[in-house]
Order: sequence, then structure tokens, then C-alpha cells
Amino acid sequence: MVIVNFNGGDLLARCIAHLENQSRPADRILVVDNHSTDNSLDALSMRPAVEVVRLEENLGFAAANNIAFRELADTDYIITLNPDAFPEPDFIESLQRAAERHPDCASFATRMLRCDGRIDGRGDTYHVSGLVWRTGHGQPNRAEELMEREVFAACAGAAMYRTPEVIAAGGFDESFFCYLEDVDLGYRLQLGGHHCLYIPEATVVHIGSAVTGQYDGFATYHGHRNLVWTFVKNTPGALLPVVLLPHLFMTLVMAVVCAGRGDLGAYARAKRDAVAGLRRVMRKRKEVQSGRKLGALALLRKFDFSILPPRSVRRHQPGQEPQKPA
Repeated sequence: MVIVNFNGGDLLARCIAHLENQSRPADRILVVDNHSTDNSLDALSMRPAVEVVRLEENLGFAAANNIAFRELADTDYIITLNPDAFPEPDFIESLQRAAERHPDCASFATRMLRCDGRIDGRGDTYHVSGLVWRTGHGQPNRAEELMEREVFAACAGAAMYRTPEVIAAGGFDESFFCYLEDVDLGYRLQLGGHHCLYIPEATVVHIGSAVTGQYDGFATYHGHRNLVWTFVKNTPGALLPVVLLPHLFMTLVMAVVCAGRGDLGAYARAKRDAVAGLRRVMRKRKEVQSGRKLGALALLRKFDFSILPPRSVRRHQPGQEPQKPA
């Protein structure tokens, strides 16, 4: 179990308390702290079973998780959990049973609920344009939400990965810092021939944006910069004639959307820096594409082709956790 913390406040202790109430306890709970300046780690001093790695600077969500992945390299599975995600008692047990039933799956998405009981997400959707969103966000928690199904990627706010597969895929891309690093990893796992399965029995209540949502332009910048890098690095060349025009159109539409919400400056910086980093991304692309096992047409069938994304998605940035804490 990995929890990356950055000024999580009382949420971190609340998350740990939920983990201590599991029907199947975690073998290890590893908290990687990104140089927090609050007192969020104080409550862990009374919990000797929780291991804490204190970083001397904020390396970002992606790099902090990779540190934990290397520490837990001898395990079969790794669960990633945000401090503002509170798992139900059978969360770990449900994921373990699912992994035993589905050995062909390298990652498992969970049912993330908002505080109002609606769906916060059940994995991530990847649109043919390169836009991404939390699947099912804002929808009622209906009966169909309780059905297992394949999804494109797992949201790392509450997900499980098979350790050998995620390490072989290179873990999270640390240049992303945060936002979309889980979609990028999920994309690479798909290219490697692996599946991602949504497990509705594994449920968390997720507050969302408890830390990063406090910073103006933060989600806009990282989400839209990393969106370009995910698209360029992972999309097979055979699909570029199909997806390039939708991607460019989406880029223009989102510029208008961000301008309307007063966020055009962050959006412009995101695209500028995305282009500036393309030489490095292209080097990574060669490595990713050389190891690809999934055919282009099979991958295309995993994309979403909606004319418009859901309304709740159009109001937020890619990778953003829209709901604010109470």
C-alpha cells in the first residue's frame, strides 16, 4: 500500500484509520511524504506499522510513487491511495480476489464515490482526441455501476497494479510531476498487451483536489501539458492519420474553454512547455513503441468516440479532481 502525501492535514490520519479497519489488512503501508510543511505526519508517530519516507523536496506524485514502487519491488501487487480517499472495509480483499480471478489484468480501477454518493470515477476514459476524463464522473451510483468491466486506465488515487508489470513498464513518468501520470502508465500497459479492469466492490469515498485544487492554474498547466506528452509518446504511428485532426481540434476548443474561465495564460504555458519538451518525449516514444504488443486497430477500439465529453468533464481540466473538500 502506497500513499503519497503533501500537506494532507487530517485527511492522512483519516485515510490510515480506514486502512486499519480492513477485512484483509495491507501487508505494508508506505507513506512517501513530499516535504510537507504541515503537521500531517504527526499522527503517524502513534502508528508504528506505517512506514514513512520523508523526501527533502517535493518531487511530485509520479516520482514519489516510483520511490515506493522500488521499495516494494518484491511484492505481487501495489495499491496506490490518495490521502483524501477513504476505503471501505473490504477494499483490499476485493482487489486481491479480483487479481486472482483475472491474471491477464495488470491494473485494477476502483469505484470512487463523491461525498454526495454520486460516482467520482470508475477508471479513466481516453478519447480519440487525446482528452481524458474520470469515467462516470457525476453520475448516480446506479446498479450498472456495480458491474465489472474493462476500462482504459486506473485512477491512481485508488488503484491496484501488478508489481512486475508496472515496474517493467517503467512506473510513472516523473517528468509529468502530477496529473495524467496514471493515464500515461495505463496507456503503456495497454500497449504492452495488458488489461485494466474496473472492480466495483473495491470502493472508496474520495474528496478530491484537497491539496492541488487550492492552486490557481496548477491543474490547467500540468493537465494540458501532460495531455500532449501522453498523446505523442504513446500513440502508434499507424493511428496518427486518424487521431491527429481530432487532437488539434480539441486543442483549439480547450483554448476557448480556458479563455472563458480566465485560465488561458496557464493553458498557453502548458502548450508552450509541452512543445519544448517534445525532443525528450520523442526519445521515450521510441522505447515505448519498440515494445508495443497491441495492434493499432485493437488499441483504437479502446478509445472513446463521443462527439462531446460529459458535461461534468467539460467544466474541469484533464486529470483534475473536480470536487472540493467540505
